Amino acid sequence: MIQSLLSFASGGWTGRGLGNGIQKLGYLPEDTTDFIFAVICEELGIFGAMMTIALYLGILYCAWQTVKMKGDQFGKLLAFGVGSMVTLQAIINIAVATVSVPTKGLSLPLVSAGGSGLLITCAALGLLRSASRFKNKADAVVTAPEDDPFKIAPPPASNRRVELEPHVVTDDLWRKFTAA
Repeated sequence: MIQSLLSFASGGWTGRGLGNGIQKLGYLPEDTTDFIFAVICEELGIFGAMMTIALYLGILYCAWQTVKMKGDQFGKLLAFGVGSMVTLQAIINIAVATVSVPTKGLSLPLVSAGGSGLLITCAALGLLRSASRFKNKADAVVTAPEDDPFKIAPPPASNRRVELEPHVVTDDLWRKFTAA
């Protein structure tokens, strides 16, 4: 914990420079996972730390906007779950690095070393992107081309119908696939 605080103090406002940190050379344990935020603060300074925090707040903002705009309950819960998973993990890691809480063993999402955590976080953010793609997917009706052999029966009529514009790339690929 003392070495983590020394990383913050030695970084200052602008930091030592990317790759020029001293604490990661054996003084700071778990410098690629638990204390990666301390290494960021030492190398990039307060500005790098604020930029890292701002990026996580950006993910939280995108998740919150998705929760607000979704019409279906599943999309809201998915966006809330992904946003809270990434943000809470980042908050806990930053709190450990700043010696606010004891070490928990959580890595900083999208920054710490490790393949499985990065894979799960990227998959979760992909789900968030998919959920935020359309404004109100519960009321949307996806129309298929007239010559589509796999055409799905239209949903029951409702007062509000929103027809989504077909994607050009998807239509072109579909035409090439069905023409072969």
